[in-house]
Amino acid sequence: MDKNLFQKVEEYIKNNNVVFLIGNLGSGKTHFFKNFMEYIGCNETINSPTFSIKKEYVVNDLHISHYDLYRDADKSLVKSLVSDDILEGKILFIEWPSNLKSLKKIKRLEIHISEKNNERIYRLLEK
Repeated sequence: MDKNLFQKVEEYIKNNNVVFLIGNLGSGKTHFFKNFMEYIGCNETINSPTFSIKKEYVVNDLHISHYDLYRDADKSLVKSLVSDDILEGKILFIEWPSNLKSLKKIKRLEIHISEKNNERIYRLLEK
């Protein structure tokens, strides 16, 4: 993975706290998150929070929440967790954000992950 990509994300989260990871099932959303966390110095094992919905990490004084909204979870509970994390100034990485419509209004960095010729392609959009 390109260090330049990680540098852009790291720069973004200095002043903003929401990152959407967007891609098809198996496209590498959790893989990207794991590699980014290693890049910023996380030594913990990173797994997908598909069944727990949310996992939390602290790295270099950054409080990071990793959400996976793929499962049909209690929408009001997830909305409350996300809102609380934003108010507390945590950094949120959210997989499958389209499964919670209220997230459409949030200022964020979107990382679109796709594949071409067996190679992952990353496209960043600020919204």
